[in-house]
Amino acid sequence: MYPGKTLLARPCSGCGRDNPGDSSFCGGCGQRLLPAEPPAQAGEPLLTGLAETAADLEQGRRLAEQHERPDLGRHLADTQNRLAHQMLGVVVVGEYKRGKSSLVNALLGSEICPVDADVATTAPMFVRYGTQAQATGYFRSERADPDNDLNLDQEPVAVEYLPDFIGESKSLHSVEVGLPNELLAGGLCLVDTPGVGGLESSHGAMTMGVLSSACAMIFVTDASQELTAPEMAFLQEALDRVPLAICVVTKTDIYPHWRTIVELDRRHLADAGANVELLPVSSFLRLRHAQTDPAEDESGIGAILNWLRSEVTESAAVQVAAAAQRDLTFVREQLSLALAAEQQVLQEPESTTKLIEELQLNVQRAERLLQSDSRWQQQLSDGMEDLISDVRHDLDERMRDLADRADDMIGQTDPEQNWDTMEAWLHRQIIVAATANHDLLLIRATELSAAVADSFAAQSGTELRLGLKAPSELLRGVHLEPIEAPPGEPVITRAVGLARTAAVVPSVLGPVLLRAPEMALFLGPISLALGAVIGKRVLRDSYERQVHKRREQAREACKRFLDEATFVFGKDCMDSLRRTGRELRNEFRARAEVMHETAHRAIASVEKANSLDPAQRSQRADHLVGARRAVDALNRPQVS
Repeated sequence: MYPGKTLLARPCSGCGRDNPGDSSFCGGCGQRLLPAEPPAQAGEPLLTGLAETAADLEQGRRLAEQHERPDLGRHLADTQNRLAHQMLGVVVVGEYKRGKSSLVNALLGSEICPVDADVATTAPMFVRYGTQAQATGYFRSERADPDNDLNLDQEPVAVEYLPDFIGESKSLHSVEVGLPNELLAGGLCLVDTPGVGGLESSHGAMTMGVLSSACAMIFVTDASQELTAPEMAFLQEALDRVPLAICVVTKTDIYPHWRTIVELDRRHLADAGANVELLPVSSFLRLRHAQTDPAEDESGIGAILNWLRSEVTESAAVQVAAAAQRDLTFVREQLSLALAAEQQVLQEPESTTKLIEELQLNVQRAERLLQSDSRWQQQLSDGMEDLISDVRHDLDERMRDLADRADDMIGQTDPEQNWDTMEAWLHRQIIVAATANHDLLLIRATELSAAVADSFAAQSGTELRLGLKAPSELLRGVHLEPIEAPPGEPVITRAVGLARTAAVVPSVLGPVLLRAPEMALFLGPISLALGAVIGKRVLRDSYERQVHKRREQAREACKRFLDEATFVFGKDCMDSLRRTGRELRNEFRARAEVMHETAHRAIASVEKANSLDPAQRSQRADHLVGARRAVDALNRPQVS
């Protein structure tokens, strides 16, 4: 046990499940939970430049309470919570021993990630903001836990013990580190990943899955050599998945020819059409100058820090502010409707009847939205059925293609010779196929969300969270069965058979030798050669029969392995889609209920205003002018 501190309780922002206080992954959807200790006080944003948006949200929530609209207050409180816990995942990727962990340390200005030559990053490390330095390691558990689908055990550890902790851990799943660091206080979460090992590797496929939900990527290579073909292939694929990316060349302090390598890398990127900035850096110089004279820092790390602050953080601030402003606009419209209707009645009493009729139409419209046969609910239901069918068909097709490729491999070799590598190959290919299937699911589900929002004639402004588990985690416990040697013929049996075969030749040639003994000198060598040929044929036929049996056994084992993997992945996809459908339905129903309540309250306000005497009308009109001004002030221009 390493010294450490137990983390506090964490809610799940994905499915809303309440998890135990020491959990880091949701037991319902498998999503990584929000930090136990928020890096900002309630109502304060993590991202810079959002102070005005946070103030508007708080003002809107108070106005909702003043107007006795707790439903609108809860809506803005949820927006405040998302704003306060916004996390920007920046994934640091690259091949083994390229300096990824050293780069993360240089960005943080402290040695957090292990960088010893004999300690490689074997599990992703999430470094985010925390009020004090602390870390927690997560291990794959052998025991079954019905409340935790990922089945992880955790162990708190002091930050200074992380290198020893990671070096001694054999079943480490991930590490989570909290640091009171200024860079991370802006909402950044740096993810130090294991070496990708190319697109076809397990780590490469897993990293591709992570990139789909990341805000930015830092691709790391070093100055020892120019970009390799596997690195370029991975980089080109990754650039299609992440909105922001840079390429970093590390170890410029070690290799004198680093400028030549940088120029070659720039040519490779230009030839491939990769529009990504290339930055040469020295992590060692950054850490040294951080402890001596920061003003003389020539490491190049400052350019990455500027990119993180200007491109990643500010870009995210614009998107987050836009989503918050959409929620504010929705609340402002709902509050303004009742106020505007009451003002109109006070100014034009003769319009009361017509106004009430219009508001009753709004009530009926909202009631239709709440009905199960409404257009948007039908579109959601039909869309989910089509999506489930398409995703399942895509997964089945990918698995059938993989089965055909595995069958071809088995037919070309002897499974006994390469069976040890067969499971590793299948494991990698299944992760690649599952990741591609998850990508399709995410794209189609996002399109469905937008289509339903258009049908509902309202923008949700809520991020779509599918809660998909990593393909590698789903394959835990799914193993390829070992190939057992078929019964075949024992060695001694084959030897006896060979002897009998060799004895057949003299028995056939015996009558010839009796009639012509002088032929023995010539027929003797012939009989021996003929016996050897026949014996070799017998041995070859025996070997081919055994190889055939092993191939059949291998095909059956591969089929069972792929069937189990398809079942596991399929269940996860279906569960995620159903959960997404419920989230979308609940989101839009909540908006319809708010619109329904607004229309009813507007009718009540109009009827009450119509019953006031002239003095009360004048007093009420003055009050509404101030209330309307306060509500309209919520429509602050968005951050740009």
